[in-house]
Amino acid sequence: DRLLGGINLAVRLSFGSLGDTTDLRSFAVLADPATRLILPDPEPPGSVQATAGNGVAAFDDPDAETALRTAALTAPHLAVTRMLYGAYLSREGFADDSIRELTAAREIDADDPQILYELGVAYALAGDHDRATDVLADAVRLDPEDRESWIRQGELALSEQRFDVAAEAFAKVKSLPGGAAGGGLGLARTYLAQARLDEALLETQAVLADMPGLYLAHYLDALIKYGQDDLDGAESAIRQVQRVVPDHIPSLYLMGAIKFRQGQLNQAEGSLLQYLSRDRSNESAAKLLAVIRAQKDDLDGTIEALTPYSQTSQDPQLLAMLGTAQLRQGAVSEATATLERAV
Repeated sequence: DRLLGGINLAVRLSFGSLGDTTDLRSFAVLADPATRLILPDPEPPGSVQATAGNGVAAFDDPDAETALRTAALTAPHLAVTRMLYGAYLSREGFADDSIRELTAAREIDADDPQILYELGVAYALAGDHDRATDVLADAVRLDPEDRESWIRQGELALSEQRFDVAAEAFAKVKSLPGGAAGGGLGLARTYLAQARLDEALLETQAVLADMPGLYLAHYLDALIKYGQDDLDGAESAIRQVQRVVPDHIPSLYLMGAIKFRQGQLNQAEGSLLQYLSRDRSNESAAKLLAVIRAQKDDLDGTIEALTPYSQTSQDPQLLAMLGTAQLRQGAVSEATATLERAV
């Protein structure tokens, strides 16, 4: 009975409908990691220059840790040395140590908004969003023109789906000198998360009018146009991304979905294979690859696409797809086990 139930479920869930596999939300969640902190300039997080010990040391310098730690140990009474070392530690993932150093810096100079910003970032990276929000609120009270603190406030609110708060923070960034790109892209992401696609598109188009080479804006533009069923426009935007960042991983996934919806199955399969060779964690991409191969009557390829997830996935659609394919292949015992997990 359970096997029959599994087969019935497979009929409903598997190859007849893609469900969330090509839904806009799949790509909004995927979001390029770089967009988690969209800066109003091209400098990536962690490139801060710091005077420490033997001179100027960038955070990505192999000697940065030694120089910054030495400075903090030899001048523990200076807020700047504790702040810089704490900021370095937070970027490297040492949450407790970074918060300790940055808290010490705050105790030395409680009125420095840069210290509060770094402490807020450290709390955010540690997953303590409540404290991060409180500290960043203190930072913007001390310096209402601090773009970075407003951006981080917007990011935290967006991650918690507090869309009104996020929009307010990003609008503030947009109003500040040099904040048009960071604020505009933040607003675009906020509207995209709410499926307010027309408003999101206005924001990306405004940013691209001023900064036509900004690949993050083109990527968001592609997501929005995909959601509007403007597949040609989405593809054009992805091509712009790939001109700037040829190996932009999320774009490979989105291009695969675009090509699938355009009926270009071979190109869709190629894009998804490139994507999955770099990121195997996205089950939706694997499902889409399986659907493409099923439509090409490639039963072995369908099973190959889904098998890596057979023991770990909790997705009934994926398991039903795999079980159905296994049944068609004649692997009854494997199909039985898979379909039982699906139900």
